Amino acid sequence: MVALLVAWSAAIVLLRTAPDRSLNRRLAFVLFLEGLWLGASVFFMVEDPDVFRFIAAIAVAAMAALPFQYLSFLGLALDTRLVAPFRSRTAFILLGVASTAAGLAVLVWPSSWLGELYSPPWATWNFHFRPWGAAVAQIHGIASLFGLVAAVSAYLKAQPGTDARSRAKWFAIAFGVRDTFNAISWILYPTLRPITFWGDFIYNPGPAIINIGYVALMAYGVLRAQLFDIDLKLKLALKQSTVGAVIAGGFFTGSELLEKVIPVESGILGFWWRV
Repeated sequence: MVALLVAWSAAIVLLRTAPDRSLNRRLAFVLFLEGLWLGASVFFMVEDPDVFRFIAAIAVAAMAALPFQYLSFLGLALDTRLVAPFRSRTAFILLGVASTAAGLAVLVWPSSWLGELYSPPWATWNFHFRPWGAAVAQIHGIASLFGLVAAVSAYLKAQPGTDARSRAKWFAIAFGVRDTFNAISWILYPTLRPITFWGDFIYNPGPAIINIGYVALMAYGVLRAQLFDIDLKLKLALKQSTVGAVIAGGFFTGSELLEKVIPVESGILGFWWRV
């Protein structure tokens, strides 16, 4: 649930700051789908198996739609030839159709994606993917791996010492956390999921923890390096509404805490990036 709130709060901030920008809308939709995919896990505790299966199908539908929406976002977010095929209007439409079709397929035929329910020690219900579900999960991992490679390519292309270089660095750091985890975990799903204890950890709390971390890093990049050229003004949020102010304030506070806990130049992040 925390992962859902973090992702959706960030999506709202992006839309409120520049609702007319296609880049903001695409990233907001990616965050919406990720929040839906991860947040639905709270229903692991419901007792009615039919309710659980229904919610699980919605979550998996969101996950199935994610790879195509992520590629659509990358087409506008990165300055590298690798994502050039995803920048056109035609690509946007085709990716949207693929995303919608994948999500609807899960909702219409959930039994082809979700396996039989079982009761683990830590939840009322859970499930493993059937072959179709595992295939979609691996597509999700492949799209994330592509995003990681594209982010590094954009960073290497940007001129050292420029604002573009700083933004590319923060994009690679923030989304690199997300994409590295997704690429390893979902591409290797058939191998890692059966492992006792670690399989449950990697595929249940693992994605939520990683998602919260990458959104916090993205927030820091937005506020410190003007990632996506977003100029977040808290006064504007205060004028618009109390809800907007609370969301923007949480966005800002999260980035401040991140700066205090993990200094970029001398701490873990700086070391990670230099390595």
